Amino acid sequence: MKDLKYILLFFCCLGAIQSTYGQKKYRIKIQHADSLKNGARNGEEYTKLFGNAKFIHENTIIYCDTAYSFDRTNTMEAIGHVKILQGDSITITGKKLFYNGNTKLAQFREDVVYKDDSITIYTDFLDYDMPGKLAYYFNGGKVVDSKNVLISDKGYYDTRTKFSSFKDNAELTTPEAVITGDTLQYDLNADIAYFRGPTRIVKKDGTTLNAHKGKYITRIEKSEIEKGVIESGDQILEGDALDFDDLNKFYTSTGNVKVISEKDKVIILGDFGKYWAADSITKVYGNALMKKAFKDDTLYLSADTLVSIDNIDPRKKRLLAFNNVKVYHTDMQGKADSLAYHQADSIIYFYNDPIIWNGGNQIVADSINMVIRNDQIDRMNMTQNAFVISLDSLLIRHNQIKGRDMIAYFEENEINKVDVFGNAESIYFVAENDTILFGMNKIVCSDMRILFKEGEVNSINTYVNPDATLIPPHEMEEPDTRLKDYRWRQDEKPTKNEVIYGESKVEEVIDKKTTARKKRIRPEE
Repeated sequence: MKDLKYILLFFCCLGAIQSTYGQKKYRIKIQHADSLKNGARNGEEYTKLFGNAKFIHENTIIYCDTAYSFDRTNTMEAIGHVKILQGDSITITGKKLFYNGNTKLAQFREDVVYKDDSITIYTDFLDYDMPGKLAYYFNGGKVVDSKNVLISDKGYYDTRTKFSSFKDNAELTTPEAVITGDTLQYDLNADIAYFRGPTRIVKKDGTTLNAHKGKYITRIEKSEIEKGVIESGDQILEGDALDFDDLNKFYTSTGNVKVISEKDKVIILGDFGKYWAADSITKVYGNALMKKAFKDDTLYLSADTLVSIDNIDPRKKRLLAFNNVKVYHTDMQGKADSLAYHQADSIIYFYNDPIIWNGGNQIVADSINMVIRNDQIDRMNMTQNAFVISLDSLLIRHNQIKGRDMIAYFEENEINKVDVFGNAESIYFVAENDTILFGMNKIVCSDMRILFKEGEVNSINTYVNPDATLIPPHEMEEPDTRLKDYRWRQDEKPTKNEVIYGESKVEEVIDKKTTARKKRIRPEE
């Protein structure tokens, strides 16, 4: 039993020796001072150093004017011209320092400057965790590298990974942009700024990007963001995901894309968007829809692809639509394969099998253009194979006007007059007191003018060798009641829902509305 006690005592002594040796290994060592003085504070003894004080702690050297060294706690306080040198790359200076030799935490205060081979940090409050290689500040700081400057209320910097994070009123200034946000992170090795909350990027050319979160690669001036808005000139581009390539002035948007031109009162929606800033060209596709605000109503236009071309020269500003074009306005509906809207002269051009409906009139031609004045239809030019069909006053048969070219004039968005040029033909059903069919008036001539009243044919004027025949009802035969190329296409006329939502989504919209109505009905009803 006595031998066991000696063995235990031996191991206890050995542990104490090892502990003492370990502590001495990490002790803060005084290397130099002009003078020394011993004293005590709050029951703890210290050594006070005056003038050119120097300490060494492992691979760290500390300089200052005056210092208090507390041997029992292995801590020190440094005052005046404080400088820490760690290894060959890190230098920290300031007016005051509290250093803990056990935790290796250096707490600098007042006029603090941190420098390594990559960045410089300026602040009044800097804590440097040597084992973790982390420098973090609070109460305001500025970080500077070879090209960029970042300021924020709070921040930390990992000296090993060159990764930094900044919180509260963060602002990063690069040679090409200023980035502001609540939370920013910056990877110095990759030159990437990450933003974790609402952030704003303002480019030198005035282009602005607002984002919910994302990243900005400063070296190549490219952004990848979520829930973003780009403002460039008169254009605003929104989307769930945006790519911002500023070197090539090319931006893309995906998901819930919205392009806004407040000046022109135009909004374009779609699934995907591309914007070429240098040429001010925007392309939107995938359920593409344009909304154009007029004085009393809105014009809706859908297509597979919409292209908006902006320019300081108003004559070059236009909107292009390609494939499956549909148009809806309270007073006018239309279809075509493609369309061009020239904003300077307010003319809409319809191409490739265009068809327009206005009131009870169906209008077709090889190409059609519509002139807008004071937010209303002023006239419509129909070129090659023009054909206008409308219901007669009895709403049974179809009045028809045909010719090589036509011009339709409008008042209050309704047809007021139609001029026919070349190979004019018309079929007009005459009713007595709008109740009894009197006969069918068939006219063939070179040119013709048809006057309308309340959307219906009122009178017809013929020019150059007219040939008119009034056929009584009992002599009319079905083939004679239709001009060549007659085709009534009322079932193709787009509705507002078809243009706004697309045909594939109309049933879904109707189902949702029906479900909503059913939910509002009480059980007893």
